[in-house]
Amino acid sequence: MRVAKVRCSLQPLRCVDAHSLPTIVSQQNALSQDERAVCQQLSDRIWASGESVWIVDLAGDRSDLWESGAAGGTIATEAGIHGVCGFPVQHHQELLGIMTFVSRQIETFEAETLSLLTAIGRQIGQFIKWKHAEEGLKRQNQRVRLFAQMILQIRQSLDLDDILHTTVAEAQQFLQADRVLIYRFNPDWSGNVAVESVRPNWTPALGTNIQDTCFMNGRWQELQDGRITAIHDLEKLDLSPCYKALLAQFQVKANLVVPILSGGQPWGLLIAHQCASARIWQEFEVDLLKQLADQVVLGLDQARLLAQEKEQRELLAEQNVHLETAREAAESASQMKSTFLATMSHEIRTPMNAVVGMTSLLLETDLNHEQRDFVETIRIGSDSLLALINNVLDFSKIEVGEIDLEEVDFDLTVSLEEVADLMAASAHIKNLELATLIYRGVPTSLRGDVSRLRQVLLNLVNNAIKFTSAGEVVIRAVLQSETPTTATIAFSVADTGIGIAPDAQYKLFQPFSQVDASTTRRYGGTGLGLAISKQLVELMGGTIGVESNEGQGAKFWFTLTFTKQAVVTPAPPLLPQHKLSGLRLLIVNSHATNRKSVSYPASAWGMLVEEADTATVALHMLYESVAQARPYHIAIVDMHLSDMDGEQLGRQIAAEPALSQTKLIMMTAVNQHRLSHRLPNLGFAAHLVKPMRQARLLSCLLAAIDFQPSPSIAANPGMTDHPTKMLPPITISKGKLKLLLVEDNAVNQKVVLKQLQSLGYEADAVGNGKEALELMARIQYHIVLMDCQMPVLDGYETTRSLRHLEDAQTHTIIIAMTANAMQSDRDKCLSVGMDDYLSKPIRKSDLAEKLLHWSRVLQAPVTPTDVSVAPREIPPRSSNLDRDTGTLPTPASPQPTLIDWVYLRNVAEGDEEFAWELLRLFVQDHQTTVETARQAIVTANFPTLAAVAHQIKGASANLGIKPIYELASTLETESIQQQLANTDALLSQIASKLDQIQTIAYQAPANQ
Repeated sequence: MRVAKVRCSLQPLRCVDAHSLPTIVSQQNALSQDERAVCQQLSDRIWASGESVWIVDLAGDRSDLWESGAAGGTIATEAGIHGVCGFPVQHHQELLGIMTFVSRQIETFEAETLSLLTAIGRQIGQFIKWKHAEEGLKRQNQRVRLFAQMILQIRQSLDLDDILHTTVAEAQQFLQADRVLIYRFNPDWSGNVAVESVRPNWTPALGTNIQDTCFMNGRWQELQDGRITAIHDLEKLDLSPCYKALLAQFQVKANLVVPILSGGQPWGLLIAHQCASARIWQEFEVDLLKQLADQVVLGLDQARLLAQEKEQRELLAEQNVHLETAREAAESASQMKSTFLATMSHEIRTPMNAVVGMTSLLLETDLNHEQRDFVETIRIGSDSLLALINNVLDFSKIEVGEIDLEEVDFDLTVSLEEVADLMAASAHIKNLELATLIYRGVPTSLRGDVSRLRQVLLNLVNNAIKFTSAGEVVIRAVLQSETPTTATIAFSVADTGIGIAPDAQYKLFQPFSQVDASTTRRYGGTGLGLAISKQLVELMGGTIGVESNEGQGAKFWFTLTFTKQAVVTPAPPLLPQHKLSGLRLLIVNSHATNRKSVSYPASAWGMLVEEADTATVALHMLYESVAQARPYHIAIVDMHLSDMDGEQLGRQIAAEPALSQTKLIMMTAVNQHRLSHRLPNLGFAAHLVKPMRQARLLSCLLAAIDFQPSPSIAANPGMTDHPTKMLPPITISKGKLKLLLVEDNAVNQKVVLKQLQSLGYEADAVGNGKEALELMARIQYHIVLMDCQMPVLDGYETTRSLRHLEDAQTHTIIIAMTANAMQSDRDKCLSVGMDDYLSKPIRKSDLAEKLLHWSRVLQAPVTPTDVSVAPREIPPRSSNLDRDTGTLPTPASPQPTLIDWVYLRNVAEGDEEFAWELLRLFVQDHQTTVETARQAIVTANFPTLAAVAHQIKGASANLGIKPIYELASTLETESIQQQLANTDALLSQIASKLDQIQTIAYQAPANQ
């Protein structure tokens, strides 16, 4: 408390002492012992009452200020003191101190003066309280600033040394201590001063070798519970000698020690030293140091986490390097594998096509039964080998992510029925029933990758037929869910085959795997079909699975989501379906699935359908219907019934006049279509071939009620129907058939035109799709031979544009011509609207077959896609060469294999002048092509390089120039893969061989 003189109406009073309970704070003047005794007694009295006191004359006072008045008077007289007064210093009711005054004169008592003194005491108390609050707020602001700086330091640097230096510097400034340091323990509980902030006149502890034997001898255990040590005066405490000696080394009089615990273990100490004098450590100071220690722990934790994160980042970076190296190696290996498989597939397919082609030709010759059996075995084996090659290539493409999904409009009913048609022969060879069921409510006008859908279904149906010896295989489509724009459809292929044990099903869908190794030997196959199906389904965003038990058949299912066609324009009805509404139909078939496949669409057309599973039941129902005057209008009778065959049933019905009103339709397997010529004599009005297609069923039903159906349905039961479009019948002679050839390569154009001419056809020719569309806008062609890869506008876009321009009454037959021979290439051609497919090099016999077939189709109301002919590739065949002596060399002459003269002679139809012309045209056409390729290599223009290589490949293949064909094929592959390493060398070899051909071609006789 600060003491000052107080002036009042009395004589100036002298401040004898100042008191604050319980401790004397300060002393302004030296007092005598008597004066001190008088002031002490007065203070006690005021402290007890809390009120101001004024005594005029102590000698005559008889109050209880003294233990006895006489004694008080005696003391006061001896001291020369007469008057005393005092007042409390207080804030509200809180007593903060007392001020007392003594006088050696007898003063007159003044009540106003005493009141004034009392008011002064209150003002002083208020000022003291305000100062206390101000100092507390100042300390609080300092603490906030200190912690803010600490937190900022931790967040900004995350450097432990910075955090520790900031801690001791700020703490030393806040506490006004002589020294603040952080002592860090070693593992053996020795230690060292990590950081320090010390005033200049005191001995630094940093860098000094400190041997704290107390901690090393076990005192560290006292710190584990976080106990804080505060020593106010080291002189008054009985400390251990080791500790006292350590503190004396650094002149410490008072210290404050706060342990720093990290992870529950002592990490170090935060210590404040007062060296000048003893010091009472206030509670807020202890709290401050404790909070600073907590901040240090936070910094320690963050530094440790930062170190761990840095270590993990370094480890992760190292792992990423290894992973990237492994990924690049895997990609390289995968790419090499894919390239190898593609190359091997092509190389194997080349001789296999020869085997397949020659086997087909051999089957057309006169063979005895044993020879025909041998050749048929070769054909089946060759077809299986080609299918295997295609599967391996597809699997490789899927693995490396080279499969691109297409988005095309398609009809689900037609697609499923096409699958059944393709597999019908295999099913009926084993006497299996094969049927498709599309349940009510399933949208059929969809958009998606229909070729991949067919591929999955074909794999599943092929497996079902392979592992089923008796019974049926059924393809189903059920609507799972739909939105206004999409439909999720559940497909399934169920069979009555050998089934799969539940504990063995985990092996399914794995490449090159079957449930039992013995099945591979018994049934054949590589196990690739299901693996490819699973990958394709998942690629299209669906799921696939199986339900089966051993000996109880299997049901493979998958779900796919397709987009509904945005605008579905109803095609003109195939036939007048309304004529069937209300007619009664009897289905006689021993298989419930076959009955369903007929009853579903028939019911949708308004027919009243009933079923019979045997001929006996059917006859009973026929007679009963006549008796009720409600005879059946039509009965569909299966050829194979459990109690008699369909022919016998037909004879019985035809022989009974009462049943003559019922028209009969025979249902047979695809390999029984030769019975069709006998059916009218048996009383049957039409012939329906299994697997049943809705278009066939509709035509047969209408034929049975005297409507004229499409004759192709009965005459060509193996065709693929397309109910959305019918062509009007026309009569065309070979010379009147309007043909258009769309081919950009001059050599290929000449070859095909020559082949057409030798076959008796005339054709126009253009060099790209744009020219074709312009010409077709003026001339209506019957058939277009369309190259797929062309400049300006390729064959795919040209076909799409043409189909968009056509109406319901017009349809131009488009036959694709391409050197790409994969099943996916064929599917792509058909998906864009092409009708058929020819693989380059074009053989005249294949061309003749296609033109003959489509000429017949055009002369009857048949769908453009009725016949699906598998493309065959006939690559250039090599042979020996003769020196050019004016005629084409003969195979016997020993020359380097450059031109297959036999093949070239066949292409030229024996016309040697035309053959030389083709060679010269080939050289002229590709001199500029080679230069274009060189520029593409320099600029890394891979699309142009691939197109040029494809053009050279196609032209050389058509002329039998196999070396250039092979080089161009490799160049095309590397261009597609965007690899430049070997392109220069490949192009140089091509150019060199072109020079050789030029030399040969222009050494021909002048008249040539």
